[in-house]
Amino acid sequence: MRLSQIKKAAKRVAVDVGDGEILNIEYDPNVLTPELESWVQGAARLEDSTAGAMLAELLERILLSWDLFCDHDPNSDASDDAPRAVATDAATLKTLPTVFLDSVARAVLEDLRPNPPSVETSGSFS
Repeated sequence: MRLSQIKKAAKRVAVDVGDGEILNIEYDPNVLTPELESWVQGAARLEDSTAGAMLAELLERILLSWDLFCDHDPNSDASDDAPRAVATDAATLKTLPTVFLDSVARAVLEDLRPNPPSVETSGSFS
């Protein structure tokens, strides 16, 4: 097996963002490394005022794509009305609500968490 085989798989997860709305995202699970986990833990110790910026920087590294689209701008000179995905760069992500970014990050981290082993019980404990 080669390292490139391990690093090539993208994952998808659906994020419940409330009011019955689901955001579908594709992310790179290989970005989350012990080094990045250390960075996140260090950033988490910073003041709450930096939490949104930290989430934006984390998501910029992880997100590959999503189905979050810009609202149509009636003042736009664009010749088509095709929806455009909201960019996933940190500068754009920093303009979104921190609660929303937190929901996306939590969904990714929960998706990465290994499933707990199932415990089958047979008989009694007597």
